Amino acid sequence: MNLLIKILAVLSRIYCWRYDPKIIAITGNIGKTSTKDAIVTVLSSRFRVRGPEKNYNNEIGVPLTILGWHNSAKNIFGWFIQLLRLPLSLMLDSGVDILVLEMGADHPGDIDYLTKLARPDIGVLTAIGDLPVHAEFFASTDELVREKSLLVQRTDPLGHVFLNADDPKVCSMSALAKAAVHLVGEAAGAEFKVENIELRAHNNFPEGLSYKIRYRGLQIPIRLYGSLSRPQVLASAFAFAIGVIFRLNPIEIVERLKKYQLPPGRLKIIKGQNDSVILDDSYNAAPQAVLSALETLLSLPGRHIAVLGDMKELGAMSDMAHRRVGEKAKDCDLLFCVGANARIIAAAAVKNGLAEDRVFYFNASSEVSPALLSLLEAQDVVLVKGAQSMRMERVVKAIMAEPERASELLPRQNPEWLRIP
Repeated sequence: MNLLIKILAVLSRIYCWRYDPKIIAITGNIGKTSTKDAIVTVLSSRFRVRGPEKNYNNEIGVPLTILGWHNSAKNIFGWFIQLLRLPLSLMLDSGVDILVLEMGADHPGDIDYLTKLARPDIGVLTAIGDLPVHAEFFASTDELVREKSLLVQRTDPLGHVFLNADDPKVCSMSALAKAAVHLVGEAAGAEFKVENIELRAHNNFPEGLSYKIRYRGLQIPIRLYGSLSRPQVLASAFAFAIGVIFRLNPIEIVERLKKYQLPPGRLKIIKGQNDSVILDDSYNAAPQAVLSALETLLSLPGRHIAVLGDMKELGAMSDMAHRRVGEKAKDCDLLFCVGANARIIAAAAVKNGLAEDRVFYFNASSEVSPALLSLLEAQDVVLVKGAQSMRMERVVKAIMAEPERASELLPRQNPEWLRIP
């Protein structure tokens, strides 16, 4: 595997040397993929843009994105065949203008390696929060923050760094940047300031959000369809700001953002059975993202139902993170918990005031739907969220009004995932 990583790194550097694309690198504990998708949506109106089609954010995935290779190899022999084809594909490739890369930090040294592989012209740091994800292999939260901050430090001095104005840990990184710094968010000092976030609904069914972004004396209205969360607002605001840097007309950017579609499993609005509304956030679960999703759920009209699975890769912070989620979930009308760690969520919710007969516990996501469907009423809003390994999309499929659209709307619907018991 080390040899494969070295080969991919060499080929990636050759690609960047040959075509010299602008590199936009995104990191953060939540919102990387949504921000990447929003940026690609905006910039692809004028430029040839490539971003990862899958969750490619590590030492293998980033080179695959750079090379435009969506790997389907199943074994060493498959990798060997693919690598033999790469030189030819490099010669035939006409190149792209912009690469939009996600850079994850699962282990110390990840951002260091990835930013040396592909030095950012534009760096974006979405959010870190009080309860970071992927902290299992870091000695402390501060060590994880330092690793993430390398993206800010490594961005080209002639480039731009975009930081979340609402996250103190992220804002503090502005002092480390050699590039021009732009703050994006709701905070008073933001250069691209988000204001007046409002829910949009049609016939009592939520359709999305509207907000205004204030920039250089202008107040520009933006509509997001199929999105109800503040992280999605921030993702689109980052895309707006980067579009401005690339000299796109603000009106053109607004029109492009109307076409921005959430990836499956990222707080996507889906019609549920019994005229209910599903907030499908089943792709994965970082603590900060779960808390944000619960805030979104509790802000909507209707009865609030949360179906929450275990969160993973939290190391020593796991118990505390699950307790924090339970303290927030106490305000739900019904709480369904799935997995061993989710027992901590249930216990914390009850301890903080949620009646025990409003809390239900299950070992696996496949067990949830009979009990949930028996209690589901019109206008209920159901949040479904958990780590990838908890397979919480199975709950969504069981309660959605149109299960025949699962392959279109839900994550992990390819044959490889569906074969996993």
